[in-house]
Amino acid sequence: MRSHVEQLYASARRTGRGDVRFEIMRSFFCSIAATDSAAARQRIEAVPGGKPAGRPNDADREYLLVGSPETIVRQLRRYRGVGITEINVAFFHRDVEMALAQSELFAREVIPAVRSEW
Repeated sequence: MRSHVEQLYASARRTGRGDVRFEIMRSFFCSIAATDSAAARQRIEAVPGGKPAGRPNDADREYLLVGSPETIVRQLRRYRGVGITEINVAFFHRDVEMALAQSELFAREVIPAVRSEW
């Protein structure tokens, strides 16, 4: 992600727009639970056939957040200083209850931990 943001700003400088600040959003698919193993299980259970694409923390697929609140916070902090100004999160879920439980856990544990960094 860092190299993409650096390329964007390099292009802006080449075109005389080096003083422009861009709003850059990163979208993630997320499975959050009390533990890393519970989040990994939940991710698999949420996808029909149990075969979701990508692997958590795969360098080629940086769009997955899978783990406990502490793990998710660590994953998001990797983007600090890269130039990301916004995040968008979609939760892996098989039903409304699972989506709500993850949304509430993310709101209660993750957002307060990273709010001041964005």
